[in-house]
Amino acid sequence: MKHKPKGDGIKIHGFYRIQLEDKDGKISGDSGWRENTIVNEGFDDFLVRLISNTTDSKQIRYMALGTGGAPNVTHTSLPGEIMGSTKKVQVTVSASNSKTCRFTATFNSSDRTVSYDISNIGLYDTSATNAQLFAGSDYASSTAATNQNVNATYDIQFA
Repeated sequence: MKHKPKGDGIKIHGFYRIQLEDKDGKISGDSGWRENTIVNEGFDDFLVRLISNTTDSKQIRYMALGTGGAPNVTHTSLPGEIMGSTKKVQVTVSASNSKTCRFTATFNSSDRTVSYDISNIGLYDTSATNAQLFAGSDYASSTAATNQNVNATYDIQFA
């Protein structure tokens, strides 16, 4: 039996921003705030199982960048995810009383030996190769040079 929520029910939205930072601290590229896609397994593993306190629930702990397009709802990983020396980066998490969880991460230039044309971002549970994607999206491709940090902010909002 399907339950029909009264009114609009709870909505979950994700927004992210990517900035390229030069060695002198100047921001040379900015995606602006963009909306994401929460994948099916993201809802199941990170939200439903966490609320129901099952032992196989997941929590967002890492962020990754990639060179592909946007994930769709059936993806479990980010298309074109950059691995190796630019592996997933552990996030810093903060929560506010405005129903928002904020995840921030910096992909340091010192961790890259080559430049990448980055075009997508995703949130994960672990840094492992088989990590589970929670949400992600794409943006206009930008070259992250070996002398630029990539700063990322990702908000998950409940309304």
